[in-house]
Amino acid sequence: LINDSGDNNIITSDGSGVITSSKFKIGQVLSTNKLDTFSTTSTSFTDITNLSVNITPSSTSSKIYVIAFVSAGTGNTSADNKLRVVRDSTNVPPSAATVLTRITSSDLNVTNTMSFLDSPSSTSQITYKVQAKAETGTFYVNRNGAGNNEGYSTITVMEVLP
Repeated sequence: LINDSGDNNIITSDGSGVITSSKFKIGQVLSTNKLDTFSTTSTSFTDITNLSVNITPSSTSSKIYVIAFVSAGTGNTSADNKLRVVRDSTNVPPSAATVLTRITSSDLNVTNTMSFLDSPSSTSQITYKVQAKAETGTFYVNRNGAGNNEGYSTITVMEVLP
């Protein structure tokens, strides 16, 4: 419990780890860091291993703020590789299907950022995961096309309480 000088509650906890505030309402923050590498030659979206996070919202009115950073490389510099985030198996947000990542050199890694506020309307466990697909050649995560392991990737979810 944190109060201001007028003895008004600024931050409170319900005893189960849910923190509320008159200024902000974040219930949970969960994150997964991917430090290993991944590659795919699939032209269909494929789950990036170890780049998912589970969250169980406390209310059907809660929103989930999702932010993902993916360090990517390619062996084919003319390829338009794609990334997306899915909730369980549903592309979210529905109107923004993918993030295009164009890498101009096999010696480079590019950090791609995706963020959005989702409204799952659920109190069941939800899995948010990042998927990738290669247009041509090989699409790499946490390494470049020259074979150097570089960077890391992460996905973080925050429950925004009603």
